[in-house]
Amino acid sequence: MLSPASYIEICSRNDPNIENCIINSIEKVRPKLLTGLMLCPSPAGLVLCPCPASLMLCPSPGGLMLCPCPAAIILFLTIILCLSPASLMLCPSPGGLMLCPSPGGLMLCPCPAAIILFLSPAGLMLCPCPAGIPELDVPPIEPLVLKEVVVSRGANAAIFRAVGSNVKVYGPAQFQITGLKVDLKNMVFYINLILPELYFDGDYDVNARILILPLRGKGPIKANATDCSADVVLRGQVYQKKGEDYLRFQSVEIDLKIGKFHVHLDNLFGGDKVLGEATNAALNENRSEFIETLRPIAERTVGEVILEIANKITNNFSLKELFSDS
Repeated sequence: MLSPASYIEICSRNDPNIENCIINSIEKVRPKLLTGLMLCPSPAGLVLCPCPASLMLCPSPGGLMLCPCPAAIILFLTIILCLSPASLMLCPSPGGLMLCPSPGGLMLCPCPAAIILFLSPAGLMLCPCPAGIPELDVPPIEPLVLKEVVVSRGANAAIFRAVGSNVKVYGPAQFQITGLKVDLKNMVFYINLILPELYFDGDYDVNARILILPLRGKGPIKANATDCSADVVLRGQVYQKKGEDYLRFQSVEIDLKIGKFHVHLDNLFGGDKVLGEATNAALNENRSEFIETLRPIAERTVGEVILEIANKITNNFSLKELFSDS
């Protein structure tokens, strides 16, 4: 039998700080929504040692690069990969970091507390993080994989129609909750989120017009968005199952704000490089209309993900298990 305490914090309805308890519960779930790489026992390869005069992996636009590993770094307690003349080794670093997928390969991102370093006499190696919560049928969101995204606007999609396929979104698991209000009587949850940085990688097929720009082509698309925020209203209803009360979320309202945004479409106009680069430059110089065109589908997609994960968790546990009366 599944125990909710294995996945979330059990919050009391009478807790005056119930919002903090729910936030802690979300933080407990977060590491389980990741895919990527973590450190686990290895027969050989990676070992723990100081590297005051070596190299470490640092963020770069394409993923990771090698940069000097300062001597002062050994004063701290968390772990980063460093390179020595003999092999890859692990050295202390100022912040808890892990390797996560990025469009260019791997990037450094915050290491959730639940990810533990498993030590063995032979050393450590990089291996896949658990993907989602299979026993609850909860999928991972890092990266978030979208098989198809259709954006259309205008009568019969005559003004704008674009189809994205095999789109991977990197960064959604790094969301930060900046505000939460709970109305348990009506089962309404008001959530304020920040999404610091998102990367998009996939394929597109577009036949559209933005401003005076015609857009025609198909090929790879890469984009990034920073300083995004979302105000979310999640509405649920109590229903009976097996003689007990359960919670089902029925709707979600999202107001998404996108800060900075940059996009690049390869192979526009059949691969015409001059026209393609000029169009990409014009798109990014006039990004506001492009953002407004994409915002409704982005809000709908985020909402679907939130509803899916929330309902798959609440479907497995009664309301009394999620919110105790004590």
